[in-house]
Amino acid sequence: PDRTGRDTRKGAAGWHFLWRSTLRSHPSATMARFAGESSDLVKSAVYDPQHEVMRRSVERIGGESDLSDSADRYGSAPIQSLEGLDGMRMRPAMYVGPLDDPVSISRLLVAASCLSLENAVAGRASEVRVSVDNDGTASVWDNGPGVPVDGRIGDRNLIEALFTEMWACRNTKEDAEIRHHLCPISLPCAAGLSEWLIYETAQKGWLWRQRFNKGKRESGLERIDPDTSSWQRVSFHPDGAIFGEKRIRVSDFIAWFRELPVAFPGASITLSDGSSGEVHQLSTRN
Repeated sequence: PDRTGRDTRKGAAGWHFLWRSTLRSHPSATMARFAGESSDLVKSAVYDPQHEVMRRSVERIGGESDLSDSADRYGSAPIQSLEGLDGMRMRPAMYVGPLDDPVSISRLLVAASCLSLENAVAGRASEVRVSVDNDGTASVWDNGPGVPVDGRIGDRNLIEALFTEMWACRNTKEDAEIRHHLCPISLPCAAGLSEWLIYETAQKGWLWRQRFNKGKRESGLERIDPDTSSWQRVSFHPDGAIFGEKRIRVSDFIAWFRELPVAFPGASITLSDGSSGEVHQLSTRN
């Protein structure tokens, strides 16, 4: 809260606090309404343009509102309860910016690169390969450890939680500091705004894979083939129903990467452009 007692945060919680603090600043008006005194007293006490928000709040509480003619619009019928990443798909611009901005779709690649770049900057991976193909598919691969396949959060494995829960993330001080710079957009954005996303990792002597479709789990975690190496890969295809004909632009990712305030001294990071055939060296291993 600021010095006036109002919550300076945005969102519903902040507005609720503003509404309560405004009523507390005019106790006579509030007490009059709940004590059943004359509504004229209430209106005279709050009909000050400087207290417009308070006036509307008091009138709505009392039930005698000049907004009663639109009461149907505030009934229970229009209220929706969204699960998982449905809210993100309904309002994608809140997460990646205006959809008419060509950069918006490229932010999915930024989100998908989070795990691999975290491994690289922390010294857990020595090689990261980012690629954008002709068909619009993009992928990020690194030779570091993947998300543990035997971990769980509640009834979900860690992989599913990371790609379908907005606030799931690695919870160490080191990773938190890294994530602040490398993960401005969370992993679920890549899953929720893509037609499909596949996460693969080699660990414990096997290749593991899990598929997601439009932000929802399409398959469980599958054990595919024997593999004694260590790596992980995120592959996805942006949802055309959201982004239309737009394609991820390699130049957007390069511009974002070059502005990062972190270094990758122990990792080679490349970006392959399927359209031009070029391979961009973003970071060289020392």
